[in-house]
Amino acid sequence: MRKFINCGFLILMLCAFAAAQETKKDDTKIKKLPGKIKGEIIIKNATGNNLGGFKCFNLRAIASRMHRHPVTGQKWTRESLATGNFSARRCAFLITDVPVASGAFSISVQMESAPCEQKSIKADSSFPLELKKGGETLTYNITIYELRCVVIK
Repeated sequence: MRKFINCGFLILMLCAFAAAQETKKDDTKIKKLPGKIKGEIIIKNATGNNLGGFKCFNLRAIASRMHRHPVTGQKWTRESLATGNFSARRCAFLITDVPVASGAFSISVQMESAPCEQKSIKADSSFPLELKKGGETLTYNITIYELRCVVIK
């Protein structure tokens, strides 16, 4: 009878150990939450004859993976229109769903459907950046040194 009890105890211990190992395996399968990039777009100088019609939503912040994935060959891009008060020369952006630990990316800004026939922008380009933790929010500000918006009359 004692051998039967010892054997039963051993079986229970092995089952508990196996269940604990299975729980550990499931914990490693937790997917990383995507990250976010937020910041300001600061306009130092804006020239042209149609700046009255220019708004923050005419600027688009773009985050792009710098190199193709070695296996899939894919690059990702995430974008966001800016918000805010252009007359104050400060706009904000929030780029969501940024892949985490997927390689270096850069952030840039471009004009989006601006009310201009001739337009140009000189702005910062970021150095290589990377989100390492799931759910992380990176703050990065972009400076536009010169924005030009002209309507030819």
